[in-house]
Amino acid sequence: MPAKTARPGFGMLAILLSAVGIAPLLNYGLNATSDLVIRDLGITESQFGLLATVCFGCAALGNAAFGKFSDKQPDTRLLLLIFGTTAVALGLAAIPAGFVLLLIASGLAGFAQSFPNGVTNRILVQRVPSAQRITWTGIKQSGVQVSQLVGSLGFPMLAAVIGWHGASLVGAALAAILAILALRIVSATPMLAAPAPRSPQPDKSRPAPAAAPSTRFVIIALSSYGFINGVGVQATNVYLALFAGSSSLSVVQDAQHGRSPAVYNNILTR
Repeated sequence: MPAKTARPGFGMLAILLSAVGIAPLLNYGLNATSDLVIRDLGITESQFGLLATVCFGCAALGNAAFGKFSDKQPDTRLLLLIFGTTAVALGLAAIPAGFVLLLIASGLAGFAQSFPNGVTNRILVQRVPSAQRITWTGIKQSGVQVSQLVGSLGFPMLAAVIGWHGASLVGAALAAILAILALRIVSATPMLAAPAPRSPQPDKSRPAPAAAPSTRFVIIALSSYGFINGVGVQATNVYLALFAGSSSLSVVQDAQHGRSPAVYNNILTR
C-alpha cells in the first residue's frame, strides 16, 4: 500500500522551528545556569566562556566543511543528524564527568548548528507552497529566540529540582522525541510538483544580456555582516549575563560574611 501523504501543516512548521532552535539549546541552557555550572565544576569564568567559543567555533567549521555534503543528503537524514547530534551533546552534558566532557558536548552542539538553515530552507522550497513560504520562513527563523526562551526558563527551573545535569538529560530526551516526529512528518509530506521548464524564444531585436556579476563581493559582504552581528549578539547572550551573574554572586557572598561588597569597594576607591 502506498504511504499516506499530507499537505504541510502545523506539524511541519513546528518541526522546522524546532530544527533551527534545538542545537543552540545546550549553549543557552548552560548560560542560564552558569553560576551553578561554574561552582559545580570548580572552573573560572574564562573557562566557562570557552564552552561558547568551542561551540560556535565548531559551528563555523561545520558550515565551511559540510556544505557540499549537506547538499547531497536527503532532508530526513539531515534532520536526524541535527536532532540526533544535539541529543548526544545534551546527553554527554548530563554525565557528571567534568569540564572536558562538557567541552566535547559543546563542540557537538556546535556541529549540529551547521545544518538547520540549509535543510529547513530546502524543505520550504520543495515542500511548502509559495503562498505560505514567506510567513513560514519568518516563523521558523525565530527558532533561535524560542530556544533562548526555553533554555533560559526551563534549565534554571529544572536545575532547581534535578540539577543542571538532570536538565540536560531532559533536553536530550526532548531532542530524541523531536527526531522521531521530524522523520514521520517530513516523510509524510510530499514534494511539490516541479514546474515544467519553458524553452526561451530568442529575440533578435534585443542585445545579448551582459554576463552576471561575480557573487564574491556579495558573499564577502554578507559574511562580514554575519561576523560583526555574531560578535555583538554573543557578547550579550554569553558574556554579559555571565559576568553580571558572577558580580552579583560576589556581592551576596561578601554580604553573608559581613564584608563590604567588593563591587562597592571598587566604586569608592575610584
